[in-house]
Amino acid sequence: ASLVTAGRASAQFAVGTDPERHVPIVSEPEHILIAISGDPMRSNAYVLASNGMHGFPTSAAVVMPS
Repeated sequence: ASLVTAGRASAQFAVGTDPERHVPIVSEPEHILIAISGDPMRSNAYVLASNGMHGFPTSAAVVMPS
C-alpha cells in the first residue's frame, strides 16, 4: 500500500488488506517477457515477469570462446 501511496505501484496492489488476497504478478500484460533459448536436444521454458519497478530486462548475445 505504501508503494501505491507513493505512486510507484498501481492501485490494484492496495485493494484490501488480506495478506492471502490474490494480486497480479505484473501491473500490465505487456510486462510479461517470454524468453526462448537453449539446446535443441533439451526442452526448457522460462517465464520472466517484471513489474517495471526493478527495471525492465535487457538482452545481449553471448558468444562462447571456441
